[in-house]
Amino acid sequence: NAAISACEKAGQTLCALQLISHMKARQLEVGSITYNAAISACEKAGQWTLAVETLSAMVLDGVELTTITFNAALSACDKIGEWVQVVALLNAMSRDRVDKDSVTLTAAIGACSSGREWQRAVSYFSNLCQETSECVGIQLGTIVNACKDVSAWKVALRMLDAEVSRWLAQEKHLSSFRTELFGQDLERTVIPESSGCRKGLEVLLSRPGVFAVLKPPGVESESAIERVREHFQSLGYASGVTRVSRLDAPTSGVLLMAIGDGSSASANFALAQFAGRMVTKTYHCLCAGGLLGTRGTSGIICAPLEESRCSDGGSYTVCVSALGNEAVTTFQVMSCYQQISIGALPSEDLALVAVRPITGRTHQIRVHFATLGRPLVSDQLYGRQSLSRHTTWCRRLFLHCSRVSLRDIDGAACSARAPLPDDLCSALGTLSSVDEDQVQLSSRSRRTTSTTHERRAAPKK
Repeated sequence: NAAISACEKAGQTLCALQLISHMKARQLEVGSITYNAAISACEKAGQWTLAVETLSAMVLDGVELTTITFNAALSACDKIGEWVQVVALLNAMSRDRVDKDSVTLTAAIGACSSGREWQRAVSYFSNLCQETSECVGIQLGTIVNACKDVSAWKVALRMLDAEVSRWLAQEKHLSSFRTELFGQDLERTVIPESSGCRKGLEVLLSRPGVFAVLKPPGVESESAIERVREHFQSLGYASGVTRVSRLDAPTSGVLLMAIGDGSSASANFALAQFAGRMVTKTYHCLCAGGLLGTRGTSGIICAPLEESRCSDGGSYTVCVSALGNEAVTTFQVMSCYQQISIGALPSEDLALVAVRPITGRTHQIRVHFATLGRPLVSDQLYGRQSLSRHTTWCRRLFLHCSRVSLRDIDGAACSARAPLPDDLCSALGTLSSVDEDQVQLSSRSRRTTSTTHERRAAPKK
């Protein structure tokens, strides 16, 4: 069992299943714990067919099927949107009188939404609301996004409006809390530093249900949010704040949070907007490794991303993988620069890019541009090859969240803006601007080189 659990954590499906075969050959008891770990390994590896087959093997072996067992198989199917199999598994749970919990229904909602079966997803969401009093904003947002994809946008908006009204009705204390807090002019004030957050936090947005601060580089998002929570408590507001998005520690810019605890109407509504892709986030980054076109050039990067833990067990890295989650990033070139040659190092072209991530995966912008061969300047994780060169004139990651737009709990549109900070502006000041003719010449050169490589590779296919 310990060995199979190790395989589960590493997503080594075949090893886990082979160990079960060895156990049977030696007439060792194979119980639900063993099978659950094997099915979880299938889920992490995106092998939904093996997960279902392992579930069937449990039935043949007379092993009791539990909610945990079904949930592992459902999660495997949800990962790739296999909604038909999800419905079959739910029917089997009903037939065998196995209890369904919030994990069960969340997987069903996710799979049906991915498969554009939004009517089924809505039905499962109704069951989920009866099952739990916990935050369900993410699940609702998943359905909203599915409705948007199939042109059922009006249905989604009506559903979202109805749920917000229901959440507010359950939260009798919210109106008085909002009146007290937002009767003050908090925007552009600064929350003082503390032992847990060594830098002050400028308030960028203070609207009903939403709050945003300017997160400095080098400060963890969790530390900044905890500092805001402490500040609210010192002012006599006990409801606190809830994290609805985050920025990497080296990234600066707009950090958004919801006012209230995790089950509040504000938190649910904000999370629903993020999951429904109704929130617009704009970043600015400086890409190294060559230009991405002339000013105004736009593009889209679609590459699934998968997280993996490092050997230290704490930190993690992200890579492009077919087993990963959908990740989409749009961008537009704002300006083109060149760093003059330094000693033996040749000159280097760089591009200042405005980025709008459609999805919100960990390290998404950093990994997507690194995959293009255009890593962000001074990126210690994904731009190590040129790190020593860049840190001489840009001492930290050149990535800044400059704007976040969404709706507050009253339904009004609002935005938090943060201009490019002084340290990044100073870094740009060390570079030379590149004119349009130089960019076009460089682009033609790259296209010729790229075409040549493709022709050479063709006979090998």
